[in-house]
Amino acid sequence: MPSPLDQLREVVKAVNIPVQAVGGLSLEQAIKCPEYGAPLVVLGAPLTIDADSFKTADGNLEESLRMICAAIHAQKNRFSP
Repeated sequence: MPSPLDQLREVVKAVNIPVQAVGGLSLEQAIKCPEYGAPLVVLGAPLTIDADSFKTADGNLEESLRMICAAIHAQKNRFSP
């Protein structure tokens, strides 16, 4: 099955503006966006909230967001346009 990230590098190379990927991403894919050249990461409700109970899957939204941000910021030094 194709990944939403499959053509992200091509899109980044085709434009001269920062790129953000939104929608259709798993949490793991969203965290990898900077590796593909998209330094802006959108974390919408489907990535952070359990739709059935409107809370994070583990119940700790702040800790989940800290983990996601740490993973993304760790990639900052590896990003090269």
